[in-house]
Amino acid sequence: MASTGDSFIQGTAPLPVIHPYATVSVKCAVTPKMKNSNYSKWASYFKSMCGKFGLKPHIDVMLPPRPTDPYWDQADCCIRSWIFGSVDDSILDLAMEHDDQTAHNLWVAIEALFRANKELRVIDLSNEFHSMMQDDLSITEFCPRMKTVADTLREVGHGVRD
Repeated sequence: MASTGDSFIQGTAPLPVIHPYATVSVKCAVTPKMKNSNYSKWASYFKSMCGKFGLKPHIDVMLPPRPTDPYWDQADCCIRSWIFGSVDDSILDLAMEHDDQTAHNLWVAIEALFRANKELRVIDLSNEFHSMMQDDLSITEFCPRMKTVADTLREVGHGVRD
């Protein structure tokens, strides 16, 4: 004969499984901003983070949303929260469409922001690079500044020759 406690346990839904990635909070040292593009560094870090937990298909491959699968939804929500915590608000303002946007759609929208207007960015960055002057900066301040602009030009497909 089952006790009252046993029948209560048998009649309840199973406890939810919390995956280890659900407890991770992401705040990157590299935060992409619209003004100074370090998108490639951030994207590389973020893909590594997703790969560590086997979640890269959520951003790299268009997985169809499965709202009835709590594990898929949990993973997608985790990735979106990682994105929210690791990019500048100005990017989120432009990339977010609605509350139900999948991680993949958010990822693609952010990538599009940095890949759009490439030629205009090349012109601006090229002008900045070629008109850069050391002025009162020390060499240890000036060289990293030059390298940052040169790296950004490389990211948009127009590397600077030595």
